[in-house]
Amino acid sequence: MANAITLAKTFIPILDKIYKQASLTSVLDGNPELVRQGASYNEMIIPKISMQGLALKNVTLRLKNAKGKVVFEEFGELLFTHFGLSGPIVLSASAHMGRKGEAFTVDLDLKPALDEKKLDARILRDFQKYANRDFKNALYDLAGHAMIPVLVRLSGIPEDTKVNVITREQRHRLVELFKHFPVSVTGTRPIDEAIVTSGGVKVGEIDPKTMASKKIEGLYFAGEIIDVDAYTGGYNLQIAWATGKAAGEAAADALHAE
Repeated sequence: MANAITLAKTFIPILDKIYKQASLTSVLDGNPELVRQGASYNEMIIPKISMQGLALKNVTLRLKNAKGKVVFEEFGELLFTHFGLSGPIVLSASAHMGRKGEAFTVDLDLKPALDEKKLDARILRDFQKYANRDFKNALYDLAGHAMIPVLVRLSGIPEDTKVNVITREQRHRLVELFKHFPVSVTGTRPIDEAIVTSGGVKVGEIDPKTMASKKIEGLYFAGEIIDVDAYTGGYNLQIAWATGKAAGEAAADALHAE
């Protein structure tokens, strides 16, 4: 894959390749410049709170464009890193981000197995269990330690509020936060870190049986130099192997025929 990425970089000016499936950079990386670019609800928490290293399993990620339309949705795992978000579903989401300059937001459902009514009932049970605790100390059954300070800040509920005085409206805001945890995306990581590249030689200009160029005799293509790509999971490797085999065999046959 390293060779394919290096090769792809060489052809960027010619093929107008765009990168995808690199991890997403977000305002959660603690970078002051990125914080200024991020949404206002994140600005107050980023300098003080880090979720770096926090892995989330069994969550649903929704990628929304500037119009609020969901352009990608997937259930799975993700990771908060020093720069933002990464992990399987994040890599797949980045494939739908298109070209630079487009604005996107990640909407995380931290409890996809529960609808809002069931989640509210679950939170209410926990609040009854920890009735005399401060709010910040009553969420350990619902979220990881690193995420609790962020949830507390975004909920708008003072951290030292006793759980037994939290109102229904405040509890519903917490439910909404668990079901729609917002992350502003500032972009993808550099192409040097990309796992898969998007764009390349148009498939209509390639013989699918031999991978030979229809425009230049004796020129063959394989792997990511071709305008084909897929989600992570071995599919791109299969594309590289299959097209490489076809191109190699066809090129060898052509040489023997001379």
